[in-house]
Amino acid sequence: MELRLLRPATARVGDSVVGLGPRQNRLLLAVLACEVNRLVPVDRLVEWVWPVDPPSTAAHAIRVGVSRLRARLAEVGGPDDEVAISTQGPGYLLRADPMRIDVHRFQRMIDEARAIADDGRRVQVLEQALALWTGPALADTADDDVRARLCGRFEEARLAAVEDRFACLLRLGHHQDLLGELRAFAEAHPTRESAWRHLVLALYRCHRQSDALAALRQVRAHLASELGIDPGHELRQLESRVLSQDPQLLLTESTGPTRLRPARPLSTFLGRGKELRVLAETLRARRLVTMVGPGGVGKTRLVVEHTAERGDTNGPWFVRLADVRQAKVVAHAVADAVGATDVSTSTRTSVIRALAARDGLLVLDNCEHLVDAVAALAVDLLDHCPNLRILATSREPLGIDGEAVVPVLPLPVYEDDGADGPAVRLLLDRISAARAGWAPSAADTVHMRQLCAALDGLPLAMELAAAPATVLGLGEIVARLDHRFTVLGSTLRGSLTSHANLQAAIAWSVEQLSADDRALLTRLWPFEGGFSLEAAEAVGHGRTVESLSTLVSRSVVTADTTGTPTRYRLLETIRAYCQEQDPEPAVTLEKHARWCRELVDEHWSHLPFALGGHAMRVLNRELPNIRSGVAHDLEHAPRAALRAVGRLDWFWIRSGHFAEASRLLDAALAAEREPSLDRVQALTARANLLLGLDADPPEAFARYAEAIALSGASDELDYRVAHGRALFMSAFGLRAFGRFDEALAASARTVEIGRETGVSWVTTSGLANLGASLVVLGRVDEGESALVEAAAIAERDGAWWPPAYAQMTLAQSLLRRAAETDPVALGRQALDLLRTAVRWFAQLEDRITTLAALNSAAAAFAHVGDEATAPRLAAGVRRQCDDFGLTVEFLERWTAITGPMPALDHAAVGAAPTWAEMVELLLVHAELPRGDGPAS
Repeated sequence: MELRLLRPATARVGDSVVGLGPRQNRLLLAVLACEVNRLVPVDRLVEWVWPVDPPSTAAHAIRVGVSRLRARLAEVGGPDDEVAISTQGPGYLLRADPMRIDVHRFQRMIDEARAIADDGRRVQVLEQALALWTGPALADTADDDVRARLCGRFEEARLAAVEDRFACLLRLGHHQDLLGELRAFAEAHPTRESAWRHLVLALYRCHRQSDALAALRQVRAHLASELGIDPGHELRQLESRVLSQDPQLLLTESTGPTRLRPARPLSTFLGRGKELRVLAETLRARRLVTMVGPGGVGKTRLVVEHTAERGDTNGPWFVRLADVRQAKVVAHAVADAVGATDVSTSTRTSVIRALAARDGLLVLDNCEHLVDAVAALAVDLLDHCPNLRILATSREPLGIDGEAVVPVLPLPVYEDDGADGPAVRLLLDRISAARAGWAPSAADTVHMRQLCAALDGLPLAMELAAAPATVLGLGEIVARLDHRFTVLGSTLRGSLTSHANLQAAIAWSVEQLSADDRALLTRLWPFEGGFSLEAAEAVGHGRTVESLSTLVSRSVVTADTTGTPTRYRLLETIRAYCQEQDPEPAVTLEKHARWCRELVDEHWSHLPFALGGHAMRVLNRELPNIRSGVAHDLEHAPRAALRAVGRLDWFWIRSGHFAEASRLLDAALAAEREPSLDRVQALTARANLLLGLDADPPEAFARYAEAIALSGASDELDYRVAHGRALFMSAFGLRAFGRFDEALAASARTVEIGRETGVSWVTTSGLANLGASLVVLGRVDEGESALVEAAAIAERDGAWWPPAYAQMTLAQSLLRRAAETDPVALGRQALDLLRTAVRWFAQLEDRITTLAALNSAAAAFAHVGDEATAPRLAAGVRRQCDDFGLTVEFLERWTAITGPMPALDHAAVGAAPTWAEMVELLLVHAELPRGDGPAS
């Protein structure tokens, strides 16, 4: 149970509010709560409830009220609750832990805050204390006079805490953000001179000298009219300094940097050995080195570890710029660090004189918000101080000629050999430090890897994740990462970071951006797995290239330039922050989904042709985004979702995404049931996948039949082409399950539609299936003639998949005949055809059909007597089928292979060749010189 007085007096048990009866009873409890664990006589309780003219029955009413309160508290508190009212002599006493009563908890937190030297942490505690006030104390419980007498000390502590918070935030440089609060507070409490001092100082630091002087005139006039007095000494002195434009007014109390390096933290330094070596080597070769990286990546810790190992005679001089908010103060901060005390000249000149004849390292930490001022000062210092070296940390380079930039990247989750990387080791170390004797289970290790990956390997995030691990299991933390900024703890005392938590570290980066750059950043969060420049332009504004360049240079977005096109990515923590900050998340998601639709529309039609391989690579690269876009459309635009997942038919099959595609197609078909071309495409795709998963054939054929009927209901060209494609795809399944006559009829009708419409890829697809069906039916000459014609037409028209399929089917026809005639000669001819087919399939990125060709090649090697290659290739096919969730039996049904197939054992599958090795095995062996004996 908790008692709350900093609002209408209430009691709460968990999330439930407990009724305390009439106003008189609530006031009684409030008086006892304010004097918790101390005796309050009945006559004093009477004075509180009836300050004037108490009734003759007042004492009895008090006893009745206390009796009812006692019963109510006992009823809702339970036997183990220690909030109770006891009778002692002439009065009553509320027994309770003071921390169960908000006024005492508030006072305790205020006392704790006063003992904290660090302004950032102090503000955190003060804000937590002030959050306990959700309205006037004892509102609806006592009149103004009683409230003032009973809770006046708490109200005064609240006002002092508000002013203390203002003072801390001003020292931290948040003057711009505080102006509204300061103005409102000062005008609400016009006689509190400290409030006006804070307002004047904030206005001056925002370069609003005239407004600062106007505020001083306002408080002077109010004090004179209300109290007949002048402002106190501090306000008068502040006015004089504003008039003289004292530069020291721009310095915060936290600006004074340490003259030498900060103390090394007590925590273990892990995973940065390579970076330390690179930093030391670069500083030996260059005079200006800037370490750049995202917030929380550990740049300051690297600097501290590096400087701790240096043996310089002078310095290193460490300048902490995170607390400096004004460019004109940078030189003052450096002067303080190096001990430049010459007041006869400018601060910049004084610094140069102090360093001109000294050798040593000047560290400028956290420069990102003052890049121009830091760069200008660095150029001057390096020009006039020949033995000086400068090490800067920033989220972007200083942009100076001769500057060496050393990137600091997040810690990898895995080593190159697959072992746990430094991110996992760092998290393990921090959790072990917080939980003495803890040893991770196998499940804990998995969750640590998931946690490190979700937090991008940022050391700050790893540090913060250790705190909740003392009260939550690692699996629970992982499950709550959708709200990562709430789950992760605050930075510990002694930490080098200038930020109170991970959200503050991200916000610091984003706040430095221009409005245009922030606008683009908040539109990029829906992208999963990265994005291209074209994708950013699709959701961005007119100057996307410039903004994206800025985001990369400031370490907010990463750019992978090793491939084409360049791939950009937001760290997951930045994505989460941007999602929270996006003022129009629904609009942003719709823009992203629209881009996904346009991407599918652009590439799906290329899949059968020469650009099919490129289309497959693009779609595979953007698959995480496509998933996200389809998920959005399933809820908001089901027709668009149906169109996208149906058009990706060949992509799903070629890349082996059978289970995922089946799930998406089922959802889309259920969400959008109107007859359309999109439904034809989706039904055909679903039937294909049902056969690929070796599911119940009748279900697949029912989907084919529905697609064929729906597409055959119109004479429009698009419907006729879709009708031919549905017939063509159904012929595969019919042939695979032994319904050869039906397959033959469907294939023949496909050829007719292709010729009637003039769409050659439909013709060639039908011919290829027709030929395969004829071969299986024993009409080998007719079948092979159809396959040759299909290949010739397809090559002429630039369609790559039909000729590849025709070549593979011809090879399979040869293998069927090889068992009865000349296995070696026909096996070699089959290998030639399969080599050509695989080259085409590989260029089209068609892995599933390549598997069928490789499976046929294993049989061909068996025919020619290659007892080494055949089982290796067969083992590789089996292993790849397992990975895709397919069965070799399905491939064999589909390709209708006959003849000897190599036997397999578990050892062969375990040592199976990789995908690339299988392809090479076929291509190299197929090109070996021919002799009288079998290939070896």
